[in-house]
Amino acid sequence: MSLPSASVISVISIIVVVVFIQSCGHNYGVMASSTNELLSFVTFYHGKVTYSELLTTISGFYDDGEVSDAKELLFTVVNDLQVDGVPRMKLRNKGVNKRRLDCEDSLSLLEFTDKKLLPLPPFCARNLDRIPRFSPSSSSSLVY
Repeated sequence: MSLPSASVISVISIIVVVVFIQSCGHNYGVMASSTNELLSFVTFYHGKVTYSELLTTISGFYDDGEVSDAKELLFTVVNDLQVDGVPRMKLRNKGVNKRRLDCEDSLSLLEFTDKKLLPLPPFCARNLDRIPRFSPSSSSSLVY
């Protein structure tokens, strides 16, 4: 009697993992990743650095369009989870504080997903030049 080949075992393992993930009940099945540099950065550092450091970094590095696109994507992903109590997406008027307010909205929604233990897909960066160089300060041990 011969043992199954490594490739057969790998395929069976993948099938078992996919079936398990699909049985978890969320809409993403195998949770496809989304490409968004801002959300990749924020989801990596969220909970590891202070709120103010994160807010200052993203609102200073990303432009209005990138911030708006990230906010819209995050709200779409969270709304697709079909859970109760999701905050409404606020449409901000153009102005001096729009970018910072949109960043605050995105960080608040991220806090909501953490409190509700909602699964988010991984956010990936296609262009690493659009990830800010970031060196958390010594106050980063005081996370929000």
